[in-house]
Amino acid sequence: MEHDTDDQLVALILRGDVSAMELLTHRYYAKVYAYCARHLGDPIAAQDITQEVFLKLLQSAGSYRPRGKFAGWLMTIAVNCCRTYLSSAYHRHASAFLPVETLRLPAEGTVEENAERASLTDVVRAALLELPAPQRETLLLRFYGGYTLSEISRITGAPLPTVKYRIRQAYKRLKIMLKEDLYEED
Repeated sequence: MEHDTDDQLVALILRGDVSAMELLTHRYYAKVYAYCARHLGDPIAAQDITQEVFLKLLQSAGSYRPRGKFAGWLMTIAVNCCRTYLSSAYHRHASAFLPVETLRLPAEGTVEENAERASLTDVVRAALLELPAPQRETLLLRFYGGYTLSEISRITGAPLPTVKYRIRQAYKRLKIMLKEDLYEED
């Protein structure tokens, strides 16, 4: 079963095969979680939303049509779950009390190098979180998810020119924000 395609596994899920669901979850959990964590800026919320994505996969497997890639369909669910979370009253209330935690790479190098890298990571992460949600999700799908512009268009439901515009605008905003933050530290 490990060598079955995603489409074959979805067909098995529809027949009630629990091990097919476990295998798809194993294949895609890290990718979905990474997207959610970067988009939401909160690893705890990202865990909850990732679980919700796989629950929705189980609930809506019957609506999957193997026209495109399964990964794109699954990421569409992740994008929509993140959007719903960010627009919810719960998020607006909870975010006032919960600090945004950061995900860090394992420490390598000297203490000074690690501190500098951590500081830069925090600056970039904060700048990403300040982007409008459509720009942030497009940028994350492109550069952290590795999706093509056409795939992002399908995942987000935005026309291709809009996807390109969002990426350009995100670049412009990040350039301004990062320049300001880096000069403030000098």
